[in-house]
Amino acid sequence: MQIAGIVENSMASPSSEHDSSTSLPSPPKQALMDDDFVKTLEQLSKQVR
Repeated sequence: MQIAGIVENSMASPSSEHDSSTSLPSPPKQALMDDDFVKTLEQLSKQVR
């Protein structure tokens, strides 16, 4: 659920969403989020096609 929301928010306004994510003092967590984010994007692109 959270990942889907992140994807929608990023597509709607990537700059603001990125700012709030960068503010968090936990780079490892962000890396994991990016990994999940990429996987979700791949799944979405597969669904679209």
